[in-house]
Amino acid sequence: MSVSVTGYPGVAHNITYLDQCTPSLCPLDIAVMKYIPSLSANAAFAITFSIFFILQAIMCCFYKTYSYTFAMCAGLALEIVGYLARISMRTHMFTEGPFLM
Repeated sequence: MSVSVTGYPGVAHNITYLDQCTPSLCPLDIAVMKYIPSLSANAAFAITFSIFFILQAIMCCFYKTYSYTFAMCAGLALEIVGYLARISMRTHMFTEGPFLM
C-alpha cells in the first residue's frame, strides 16, 4: 500500500501517492535517498565488476581454484546487482523496491 502525500509541502498538486512521485514533481526530502545517484558512475562500476566477474571465471579454468572462484564470483555478482539497483533507483527514488534489491 502506498503512502498518501496529498498536501505535503513541495509536492505537485496532481500527486496523490508516493509511488507517483518523480524528482521533478516531489522534493527529495521524502525520497528513500536524499540525492540522485549518478548514472555514469554506477554504470561504470557495474561494467567494471562484470569484466572482473568474467575474468575470474576464465582464470578458474586455468588455475583450478574452485572455492576461491566461487567466493569471488558470489561477491562480484552481489556488487553488480547492487550497482544495477542503484541505476534502477534513479527512476524509482520514492519507493523502497530497488533499495531492498
